[in-house]
Amino acid sequence: MLFVMALAVSTVLIFMPQSLEDIDRSAEGGSVSGNLLEEANQAILSGRSFKCSEKELNDHLRRVIDAREASGFEIFAEFKNLLVKLNENSIEIIFERKVLGIVSTVSAQLSLKVFTEGTSRMTEVKVIGGRFGSFPVTRNFVGLIRKALMNVGNVLVPEKEVLSHLGGITVSDGWLILKPHA
Repeated sequence: MLFVMALAVSTVLIFMPQSLEDIDRSAEGGSVSGNLLEEANQAILSGRSFKCSEKELNDHLRRVIDAREASGFEIFAEFKNLLVKLNENSIEIIFERKVLGIVSTVSAQLSLKVFTEGTSRMTEVKVIGGRFGSFPVTRNFVGLIRKALMNVGNVLVPEKEVLSHLGGITVSDGWLILKPHA
């Protein structure tokens, strides 16, 4: 009986989207300006740190990501947004969709770390968990959206190039700070 109740509660939580109210972003339909990538690149290459707000990052993603549902799925699903929530020491990437007119979310929580290996610096992106709707899941379940995460990485090649020039990354509540090589 307890198992059936736990299964029922988890099913409800999966279909109940996570709250997006606390994510800082421009209003839908609002204009998005600025070239965040260029500003970050100039700061890092000139040896200065670059501080970026959650709102600026979400606005940048809205400007550069043009996602659609896979062929055949667009009949009943519509991609709405790719959002980023900057938490203390982690970044949560949230995919927001409408499925049969109902808002649905799935997310992956990532940690970022810059380290030196030999003579080169590398940025490690590690999945530490996620959510299917409001239901928290372990990193193993986030593997179910691995292809979507890889597609985002493929679109953000210029942004990944900036990451290759970093000496450090700090993620705090609402802020991303990129530090140049020392």
